[in-house]
Amino acid sequence: MIFIILKESTEIAMDDIAKKWTEYVMEGTNVKPLAASTLASKISKGSTYPDTPLVDTEEMINSIGSEVEETGENSVRGIVYGSDEKWIWHEYGLGVPERPTLRPVWDINIDEKLDQIFDDVFENAKNIFTK
Repeated sequence: MIFIILKESTEIAMDDIAKKWTEYVMEGTNVKPLAASTLASKISKGSTYPDTPLVDTEEMINSIGSEVEETGENSVRGIVYGSDEKWIWHEYGLGVPERPTLRPVWDINIDEKLDQIFDDVFENAKNIFTK
C-alpha cells in the first residue's frame, strides 16, 4: 500500500513539473529573445507563436511528458522529458543559443515536490501503523 502511494504521489509530482515546464516555455519571456532574423522567418512561415522562443510548430512543446518507472521492489524513478531531440540542443546551447527551460523549472519546483511525496508516504504509513 505504501509503495502505491509513493508511485501515485511521484506521478502527480512529475506531471505537475511537466505542466510547469510547458507553461514556462509558453510564457515566452523566460529565455533569450529571438534574433530578428529568426522572428522574421517564423512570421514568414505563418507561425502561430512567432515571438515565442522554442515554439513554432508546437512539436517540441507537445513532446513534453512525464512518467514513473518502478526501479525495485520499493522504489520508483520519476522522469520529466521532452522527446523532441531539439530540446537538448536548446537546453545546453549545442549549436544554437542556450535557452534552458527544464533546468530552471526543475530547480524551482523539485524541493516542494519531494516534500509532498514524502508527506504523502508518511501520512499513509502513519495511518497504517496507528490503527
